Amino acid sequence: MSHFAIAARKKFIDLTFEHELGSLVFEFDLIKMDQIVSNLIGNALKFTPKDGSVWVALEYSGGNVVLSVADTGQGIPKENQSMVFERFYQVDSKLSRSHEGMGIGLSLTKDFVELHGGTISVESGKNEGSVFTVKIPVPQLLEGSPSKSDSTQYHDLNEFEPDRINVKKKLLLVEDNRELRVHIAEV
Repeated sequence: MSHFAIAARKKFIDLTFEHELGSLVFEFDLIKMDQIVSNLIGNALKFTPKDGSVWVALEYSGGNVVLSVADTGQGIPKENQSMVFERFYQVDSKLSRSHEGMGIGLSLTKDFVELHGGTISVESGKNEGSVFTVKIPVPQLLEGSPSKSDSTQYHDLNEFEPDRINVKKKLLLVEDNRELRVHIAEV
């Protein structure tokens, strides 16, 4: 049983997973993708009250892998939605202050989604629950575009062109071992 199922069971939350990928297999950065999924499902479970529901859907649509996480939680007021992906931002409510967290999960999630060339959005309203949607493009493969009739398709992230990802960030690397510093810088 996954840790999500255990967390849902503790709060009597109905947790549902749906996917429409058929037998398609896409290759992404597994660690970052796991963090994206974990942050979105974890937040949905955290902010959904006892006896609520959380739905997780995964599909391939229009050249994108689309992940949607919906909940029956407290929702996010319209005036706060533009800020939820900012670092250290937390919606100012009694419920969010009563839960652990520093307000960086959604910011990191957005960064990881953008590293894959994708987008993340939220639809919500106060006391209406929330739906977070991640769309990650699957570039055309050498053999042709993925389709549901293909049995298995792979895409190596190393084939992404850095200009297509359009991420321009700097990283300060502090390491006294020169060989390790050079190796990390090359990755």
